[in-house]
Amino acid sequence: MQEPIKENPVLAATSDEASFQSEHLNDSPSSREEHPYLNRKGLTLSELQEAAHCPVEVVGDVLQRRLVDAVGTDQGYERIWPDGSKKAGHGSKVSGTFTPFGFQPDELLNFQGSLIVCAGLADGYRIHEATGLPVACCVGEPTLASLTKILFTVASQADVLVAADNDEAGMRAAKATGRRWAVPEREKDWSDVYQQEGMHAVREQLANVREPYDDDDGPLPEPETERRFRFVAAGSMVAHLKPIAWLVKGYVERDSLAVLFGEPGHGKSFIAIDMACSVATGAPWHGCTATRGAVFYIAGEGHNGIARRLKAWELQRQLPLSDAPLFVSETSANLSDYSSAAEVAQTVKTMAEEIGQAPALIVVDTLARNFGGDENSATDMGAFIRHLDDMRHEWKATVLVVHHSGKDKTKGARGSTALRGAVDAEYSATKDEFGAITLESGKMKDAEPPEPMSFKLEGVKLPLLNDEGNPVFGAALTHIAGYQPPKRETARMGKNQTAALECLRKLYQKHAERLESGGQDPSKALVAIEDWQKETGLNRQRFQEVRTSLEEKGLVNITAPYVELAS
Repeated sequence: MQEPIKENPVLAATSDEASFQSEHLNDSPSSREEHPYLNRKGLTLSELQEAAHCPVEVVGDVLQRRLVDAVGTDQGYERIWPDGSKKAGHGSKVSGTFTPFGFQPDELLNFQGSLIVCAGLADGYRIHEATGLPVACCVGEPTLASLTKILFTVASQADVLVAADNDEAGMRAAKATGRRWAVPEREKDWSDVYQQEGMHAVREQLANVREPYDDDDGPLPEPETERRFRFVAAGSMVAHLKPIAWLVKGYVERDSLAVLFGEPGHGKSFIAIDMACSVATGAPWHGCTATRGAVFYIAGEGHNGIARRLKAWELQRQLPLSDAPLFVSETSANLSDYSSAAEVAQTVKTMAEEIGQAPALIVVDTLARNFGGDENSATDMGAFIRHLDDMRHEWKATVLVVHHSGKDKTKGARGSTALRGAVDAEYSATKDEFGAITLESGKMKDAEPPEPMSFKLEGVKLPLLNDEGNPVFGAALTHIAGYQPPKRETARMGKNQTAALECLRKLYQKHAERLESGGQDPSKALVAIEDWQKETGLNRQRFQEVRTSLEEKGLVNITAPYVELAS
């Protein structure tokens, strides 16, 4: 049960928390009872509040737990976002602080008996629930050693056991404490043990205590996570059934592999950047809730072009990206090669630790620029998929691959079909003759395919001038509500009419891309009638007949000397 804690006068005056709380004073009681992180862990807020001896609450979309020191003084708080990323509050102290389960901090001085120290909030609750023992839950593996030493100094009569994660970081942290320790036998952490194997497994595996490490003991044992083939009881799976965890509601799941493909110039990278910005800021994606989290964008194109698109998004949405956890690679990567993929994963891990947020979304744009192997080879594609899965499973992140269409557009993305077989979701991006970009689902593994969504590229004036002193433009997507992509009228048109319309569409796209790459407004693209005729290869008389028929059908607008697709 939550108890009053000693107030820290410095933290009481912190404006950051006060402003954060004031933003959510009107949150409804029902919204405070639900949180995606708790849902994924199979927990309820009331369970945590009953067991913790300092406040645990949901404020807006953030789960917040109070931290105290060994004498019970308030030292701040840790925030947990819906995607599971964690960050200490402004002015909060993390070294030597914890959330207590099953005991009052001021009892430590005369404490006798067993005391367990662990690193995660869900772990702390599950260990306390399974054993009934008091548990001190610190802020991440790096603080395990400092807290354990402080607790042992204050509670010198306590029998302290360190419950660490079953990974290299967890084992090294356990070694640094100099105390007895235990790690899960198969799962990564103790909450996973509870969810996959049950409460009895938590008790049994905690009993597998290892003695304190000495430097003479040799290297640490290898973590056993993912090293054993095993089965899970169907009853356990059903008992811990979870709803779909969406990264972008209705379109992209968390912890999934998705591919977005399309022809060059059909807007697939614009969609990827648009989605990445929404996730990094937590802003809705065209009416769909986006779960806030860190985004790592592995790009193969120049920074300048991407920077213009990001700035255009920022200006159009009126949302700053200055503090958003969105990071773009400086170079492409060979992700079909193990060592190159491992270097990328390590770089992501290092940055994630620096910002205190696990990746929620990793974008690979495009596959061709970040592949390095033979796209048609099932072996090379299999290696590429394995390396993406390694990054995905490390953080339960979503990986979105931007790819090109094959020669036969009806058969999906280019290259080996192993990719389509491996992905959880597949989307195509197509631009029609009117310039509308439509995103359509081709595969949705565990949910109903969403309705197609259409966009137009909107020119956005950027705050800079080119060498000639003219304004520079970028482009951003705008949702077209209720848009119905036109049905092809090829059956009613002759061969020359169909070919001429396709030529005009390609010329328009080429001109729009040239304008954008030069920092100009792509919506101002025009096609000269003379260029159109040359592209068709028709003589002047036949071209005039085709041009007139298309104009009469309302498919093109003529304003000599230019022509444009009808909108």
